[in-house]
Amino acid sequence: LDLLIHSRGGNTLTGFALANALREFAERVQVLVPFRAHSCATLIALGADQIVAGPFAQLSPIDPSITTPHGPTLEHAGEPKFLPVSVEDVANYFQLARAEAGLKDEQNMTSVFGHLCQRVRPLALGAVYRAREQIGMLATKLLSLHMTDQDQIERIVKQLTRELLSHDYIIGRREAKNIGLRV
Repeated sequence: LDLLIHSRGGNTLTGFALANALREFAERVQVLVPFRAHSCATLIALGADQIVAGPFAQLSPIDPSITTPHGPTLEHAGEPKFLPVSVEDVANYFQLARAEAGLKDEQNMTSVFGHLCQRVRPLALGAVYRAREQIGMLATKLLSLHMTDQDQIERIVKQLTRELLSHDYIIGRREAKNIGLRV
């Protein structure tokens, strides 16, 4: 089964469900990426035995954003508008405190966490943590459909969910191969 993908992303659980559903119809699945397969579409591609990528193909990190009534809001026309909270932005806020500000001890990090909780409600931060763990689990499950080397799977998942630093980062086919994807 070949699936042509052109997408800027979407809901990660929907992508996970779609990638699994493809396996119900075919033993071998390929995704065809002539141009964009960002975020959730990259997650779908992880479930394929092979990614057929054109010269302009783009994958991206799979770091979700959370939009919840417990997160930050703006008032728009008298109604609250829920703002997305990036999973990696929250994680990198703590890295900023450690690496750039040099905060190491528990008391300082507790203060950093308290400051964040004043800006983003704790339940939204819990949802961010859950989403970060969940995206790693989903990517691992999809890669495990066709890969057996657990160390390689972990490396791929770590790069796509934590190490590329920006949701906007573009992964071309050469880099996708270097990451370890079957392109």
